[in-house]
Amino acid sequence: MGRGLDEEVVVTDYLTDRFTTEAVDFIERRSGAPFFLFLSHKTPHTPLQATARYLDRYRHIDHDATRIYAAMVASLDDSVGAVVGALERQGIREQTLIVFLSDNGCAEYVADACSNAPLRGHKRYFHEGGVRVPFIVSWPDRLPEGTVFEHPASSLDLMDTFLGAAGQSEVGDDSVNLVPYLDGTDGGAPHDYLFWRAEPNWAVRDERWKLIHYNRSDLRKQDHPGRLDPPEEGWPNDSPSGQITLLYDLRNDPSETVNYAAGRPDVVGRLTEAWVRWNAGNAAEPILPAFRSILAEFHGETVQLLF
Repeated sequence: MGRGLDEEVVVTDYLTDRFTTEAVDFIERRSGAPFFLFLSHKTPHTPLQATARYLDRYRHIDHDATRIYAAMVASLDDSVGAVVGALERQGIREQTLIVFLSDNGCAEYVADACSNAPLRGHKRYFHEGGVRVPFIVSWPDRLPEGTVFEHPASSLDLMDTFLGAAGQSEVGDDSVNLVPYLDGTDGGAPHDYLFWRAEPNWAVRDERWKLIHYNRSDLRKQDHPGRLDPPEEGWPNDSPSGQITLLYDLRNDPSETVNYAAGRPDVVGRLTEAWVRWNAGNAAEPILPAFRSILAEFHGETVQLLF
């Protein structure tokens, strides 16, 4: 475990508990001045491991992986409670901005330990099961409680949100300060579109529609259920077998069961133009080649996901 930039600590206890202890200690040491705390837990990521303290709460769950996963989530819940408790003891909870979110949806390689239902897809997918995650913001002195923000937002927005909260100028090209939208100062939406790119696959969404382009594959998922062996130089950025075009109506079909691409070429064209404009500002080639890849199946076709 790293403490700061210069100190490395060997940890033998349960990492979630140790991270929590470090976070609480940091709050107690720094509460007299403004601070920024980034607490990035490993749980509930693989490997699936939990202590008896948490496993004992879920002995009624027969499925081993699900029982361990539930115990790991419980340890995360307790960690959040401990951090909030530290803020309350220091008398700074009301003026502290807290953001809680996940980086992706449940992965399909964790032995059915978790589920993204009713959303489709998993981690590594552009479908909602992969990218639609919990995103909770709490700031009692500034933001109303118990409200739901309906417009799309991104974890990239945290950069400018934190800068704005600290009274600094926003700097991110892909980031938007969410505070004026969350407190009602601005009644609009922070984004016209959200974009994804994992060359050569890509996606874009607006308030209602999501457009996805995935590379077709001539392989069969049943023959290659896990990761594909990559070429030595990494997977190429071209589409030798072409791509499939998927268009989903997220407002009326958040589970992404119906592909509207053939019947709504106007929407496909508009979203494609938006993505092309956005992508023109990106590097032409990825910084690092893609070595990890799996197969997935949508609407009767096999596609290759790169990540």
